[in-house]
Amino acid sequence: HQFAIVKDEKDGLTVSYKESSRLVEEAKERDIQMQHKLQAVEQQVQLLRERDQENLKKQRLADAAVDSMKQQMLELCRSDTLSKSREQHDRDLAVMKEQHE
Repeated sequence: HQFAIVKDEKDGLTVSYKESSRLVEEAKERDIQMQHKLQAVEQQVQLLRERDQENLKKQRLADAAVDSMKQQMLELCRSDTLSKSREQHDRDLAVMKEQHE
């Protein structure tokens, strides 16, 4: 009688051990899958950081180009104003010369 009880307990422990082993293996597999997913996400994050840095550089270059163009426009406007002033001055001088002749 005791032998049957001990055998049943042994069989129960064997089943529990096998089930526990299966659960441990499944957990290991899930862990490996999660590690792979984590590595993939880390690679994506790194790629996005690199792209962000590239975009920041491009933005800085574009901002510098815009600033340069603004400066050139200001200089052109000043130059145009000076040219118009010279033309007006030359006309005024021509009129004054005519009046004195």
